[in-house]
This record gives sequence, C-alpha cells and structure tokens, in this order.
Amino acid sequence: MTRDELITDVWHDLPASKYLIGRSRVDRITGRALKAWHPPVLDQCDEAQCRIVNKYLARSIERQERNEYGMGFIAAILLSAIIGEVVKILLRRWLENRTAMLEAIR
Repeated sequence: MTRDELITDVWHDLPASKYLIGRSRVDRITGRALKAWHPPVLDQCDEAQCRIVNKYLARSIERQERNEYGMGFIAAILLSAIIGEVVKILLRRWLENRTAMLEAIR
C-alpha cells in the first residue's frame, strides 16, 4: 500500500462530516498523522496503550491545525472530531496490518 492509497482509504472511511472541512484539509491532516506516526513506540504497545499514544497524537495535530488556520468554536469542534476519526482509522489499520502501514509511511 502506498501513502496516497492510505490517504484515499482514510478519506473514504470517514463519516459524511468530512465534506464540511474538505478533501484537501483531511488529506493534509492524514499526512500530518502519518508523518508523526511512531512505529517503534507503537510496536511495544498493546491495543489500549496504542489508543493512549494516538490520543496525544490527535491533540498535537489539532494544535498544529488551530495554530496554522485559527478558527471559531464550531469549526474547532468539527476539526477535533475529524482528527480523532482519522487517527482511529489509522490505528485500526496499524493493528490489522503493520507491514502495510510501514510501507505507506516510508
């Protein structure tokens, strides 16, 4: 699986609210998540620990987006929800097939 294929798969797996922030922004958020993905750390974690690590990853991405693009309250809530979903989808992919995720990250 390539990075672009993974980004496209994430887009397709997101709920309809993705259309409110747009494809390019979702793709950028997914790219940031992949860039910040920590395979050595996640390899040592069980599923519950991976969820905790990724909770902090989602918060970090959210801070980056807010700092770069300032937004109102409603937009911030929507953005937070989408980022959370992106990270959940990536975690599910990681737990299902780490080898494919590693190929996409590189």
